[in-house]
Amino acid sequence: MHVETVNGRYSINSALSAVIWDWNGTLLDDVDYVIVCMNRLLARRGMPSLDRDRYRRTFCFPVEEYYRKLGFYFQEESFAEISGEFIDHYYRDLEIPAPHEGALKLVSELGAAGVTQCILSAMEIGPLRRQLALCGFLEHMQFV
Repeated sequence: MHVETVNGRYSINSALSAVIWDWNGTLLDDVDYVIVCMNRLLARRGMPSLDRDRYRRTFCFPVEEYYRKLGFYFQEESFAEISGEFIDHYYRDLEIPAPHEGALKLVSELGAAGVTQCILSAMEIGPLRRQLALCGFLEHMQFV
């Protein structure tokens, strides 16, 4: 794949036929929103809050390990309960996070060039499709 900008427009290698996009953090700039949602969980438990630097130092996969790094040990509450609470907070205001600058333009131009595009995400399909639609990406994706 070769995509470069020339005079503010993307130049797309004609050999490119498909792109599989990640959503959260790649096309969608939701780091600050994720931090706000997680800080609600942390504050409710009297735990230290996150900022961008701490988030970037601690976030990892599997996500359960990230929660452990933040100080959750799942003795009184299960991972499923705590992560479910985070997801409830995140899904409450899906319109808050915005795409990264230029992301929608790139996706649109790739689509206009005939490139098949899809989103691969760990997010539940209903909220994911709703957020993609809110941000203007759903119409450009052949597969979600």
